[in-house]
Amino acid sequence: MKMNKTVFILISMLTCLSFNISIACTAFIIRNNETFLVGRNYDYRSNQGVIIINPRNMEKIALPFPNEVSARWTSKYGSVTLNAIAREEPIEGINEKGLMIAGLWLNDTKLPEPDSRPATDDLQWIQYMLDNCVDINEVISECNNVRISNQSQSKIHYFLSDAQGNFAIIEFIDGKFLYFLNDNSTNAFICNDSFEKSSRDLKKYVSWGGAEPILSRFEKYSSEEAVVIGAEMIKNFTYSEPIESYAFNILKNVEAPRSTPNDKEYGSQWSVVYDCKSIRFSFKILDNKEKRTIDLKTIDFDNCENIKALSISNSKADNIYSQFNVFSPEENLQMFKNGVRLFYNSQDLPPDLDKEISSIALIPYTYKCVRKD
Repeated sequence: MKMNKTVFILISMLTCLSFNISIACTAFIIRNNETFLVGRNYDYRSNQGVIIINPRNMEKIALPFPNEVSARWTSKYGSVTLNAIAREEPIEGINEKGLMIAGLWLNDTKLPEPDSRPATDDLQWIQYMLDNCVDINEVISECNNVRISNQSQSKIHYFLSDAQGNFAIIEFIDGKFLYFLNDNSTNAFICNDSFEKSSRDLKKYVSWGGAEPILSRFEKYSSEEAVVIGAEMIKNFTYSEPIESYAFNILKNVEAPRSTPNDKEYGSQWSVVYDCKSIRFSFKILDNKEKRTIDLKTIDFDNCENIKALSISNSKADNIYSQFNVFSPEENLQMFKNGVRLFYNSQDLPPDLDKEISSIALIPYTYKCVRKD
């Protein structure tokens, strides 16, 4: 299915919107002997989002860009993802093997020029890797087989961790693929500056080799400040507090301000702590700090007939699995349209886009289950 180029530019802008307004989304890894956890804040001015159960053994094709060959694959592993735009377009997630990936805004991103590899967009790239890879090394290897289309025009870098306790940052700078594996130059904390810039910035501060005083709170709400605050808190972890509680405390200290002059609802819409070794995660939301937990080992990833999802903002801690319901094409379309309305800052969509938007939203519902004997 070939889509109108205008619509794919719109998808790209929506993806940009999801991250560009997110001034200081954060991700980090923290350790206590054999235990390691990943923390992640998603900062935005809308709480739209669903947690989706993505099954194994499903044939997929990437959303098609004009004049591009779309990647095709069958999901090897089940995953649970947090999606703010639509199905198959996760902001972050973890698979049943403990591989975790999160996308964060990075203004310095410049994607490579097209080549012979098939393409995905920058968010479905996350889903592709969760579907196909066991660990970070496999992700890096798989980048030889698939690429992100530069028609995406989005500006994202990625934080990854796996069940072995590895972590990595993947970036695309000046059209080049870069990765930093188990590099502690930022004390395993990133925000919305490049890894190399954050490494340089941290060295300016006391206890990291520089002269500037350590910050305990945001002064200008910048990515540099978030890295300094977060890296210092990781460094000062004394193990006297449970590691999960401390990880959530770090997220609290670097969360987005509750309000800005123009966006009263802007903030860290959700905060997640991933346990990649135990293959589970816990999360809290902006308006309800009650902790919810999802254990992937309790989920049936063989059921690919009816994709189930849970509204993040409406979720409750008790009996969380019973709150998942079949995620219908109508709900996916509505989610997509809500994102378009947010982009246009209007409830009225341009009439010529309605049919194309509906076609795009239906693509994941053309995917087929592969029966295993």
